[in-house]
Amino acid sequence: MELKQILQYLRDKSATEAMIKNGTGLSLRTIKHCLTELRKAEMLWDAGFKPCEITGEPNQYYTSNPDYARPCLHQLKLWEGQGHE
Repeated sequence: MELKQILQYLRDKSATEAMIKNGTGLSLRTIKHCLTELRKAEMLWDAGFKPCEITGEPNQYYTSNPDYARPCLHQLKLWEGQGHE
């Protein structure tokens, strides 16, 4: 259930762990576990590293929408799609 909740929350945005906690009400421990599982399942992407909207501290942003992923991810996929592996 928590995995689906995080996936839905990150579908239309990117967010840090603190922002996910604030938006979902889940504990940081649960969020960290779910992010690890989603990353293993290749359902989570890095969306950059910048100040968190809640803490103000530089932090990793995550998303479940590949359109919000860092540009280098899309460039890599384009490169691989052309047979340059």
